[in-house]
Amino acid sequence: MATVPSRARWRLYPLYLGVAAFVGVLTIAAREALGWLFGLDNPGSYSFTVVLAYLFGTVLNYTLQGMITFRQPASMRLLARFAVVSVIGLFLTTALAVALRYGLAFDMLFGRFGPAAAFAGGSLLASAITFSANARLVFGVKAGAAISPGEVRDTQKFT
Repeated sequence: MATVPSRARWRLYPLYLGVAAFVGVLTIAAREALGWLFGLDNPGSYSFTVVLAYLFGTVLNYTLQGMITFRQPASMRLLARFAVVSVIGLFLTTALAVALRYGLAFDMLFGRFGPAAAFAGGSLLASAITFSANARLVFGVKAGAAISPGEVRDTQKFT
C-alpha cells in the first residue's frame, strides 16, 4: 500500500468532473423538463425545480462516482454521508444558480438557455467543494492515507 500525498486526491478530480458532467447533463435536462411541466417561471418555482432535479442527480451521482471514480461498493452508510455533502452542495448550487440567473442576468445573456446555463454554472462552481468533501468524508481518500496503487491513477508515469 502506498501513501497518498496531499495533492494526489486531486488527480481524481478530472474523472470526478467527467462523471459529474454526464450526470449534470441528465440533471439539467431533468430541471428543464420540470420547468416545462410546472409552467411557472419565477425565482420560487425555478428554485423548486433546481431542488427536485438536484435530488435526482444526487442519487445518480453517488452511484456512478462510487463505481467509477472512487471504486467503492454502494452502502447506505456512504449514501447517507454523500447525501449530507449533497445537501450542502444543493444549497450552494441553488444560491449560485439564482445569483447567476437573476444577479448576473443570465436570461439576457443566454436567452432561453439562461436557466440551464445558470444551473450548470452554479453546479460547476460548487463542484470543487463537493469533490473535496466527498473524497474525504464519503469515500475516504485522505492525505497520507494508505491506499492501493490502482486507486489513484498516476498521471506522470512517462516522465
